[in-house]
Amino acid sequence: MKPFNSSLTSAAIRELVRYDEGTGVFTWIKTRTGSVRPGRIAGYLRKDGYVSIRIYGRNYPAHRLAWLYVTGAWPENQIDHINRCKSDNRFLNLRDVTASENRQNILAQKNNSSGFKGVSRDVANARWRAGIKHGGKSKNLGNFTLPEDAAKAYAAAANELHTKNPLAKSDPGLMKSIQARAGQFGSPGESNPMAKLVSADVARIRSSALPAKELASLYGVTVTTVHHIRKRVTWKHLHEERRA
Repeated sequence: MKPFNSSLTSAAIRELVRYDEGTGVFTWIKTRTGSVRPGRIAGYLRKDGYVSIRIYGRNYPAHRLAWLYVTGAWPENQIDHINRCKSDNRFLNLRDVTASENRQNILAQKNNSSGFKGVSRDVANARWRAGIKHGGKSKNLGNFTLPEDAAKAYAAAANELHTKNPLAKSDPGLMKSIQARAGQFGSPGESNPMAKLVSADVARIRSSALPAKELASLYGVTVTTVHHIRKRVTWKHLHEERRA
């Protein structure tokens, strides 16, 4: 099933917000109800890690609004965050994919005893089983003594079958291709595509009135990290860029 999209148009949201493709941040253009003022960051971080923006009484995922804003049309399918950071809505980090393709770009589940995606414990044989899903079917890749060997078998199959798996560890060249697409991956502080925070997160932390403890829980960082961000001890380049 395709995600539901409203009749909201690109022209309509451009009258309300401004989207920065380089940072993924939306800011309000017009004064509206409540605390909405021109220049303020639009949206809030949901508990599931995604950013949501309320427009005309309805909450919209910021990543889908970003696609509409830039392309002029709602995405046909789901939006995948290439670097797996749900709040990183830079346009270079977004792509329109099917549900199956989106599932290719996920990490191993927390209850996975092996720690590797596609690898599970074969208790009966005291070995590690590698398996992969493609086209709605499961494929057994064999049993291995070490979980690392099973993980290598999965990675090799994923590189061959999963076209939307850019972070497969067996193919470091894929990350280089993503960086080439962007020209540069970002400003200092987020050069690591797997970093917990990006510029948009830092901007929201600094503008938020929430207690540091609550922000730390929302973003999966320490309270000290939040304090350092607010005091410009870290991510100082963002403050310097605004002053320039």
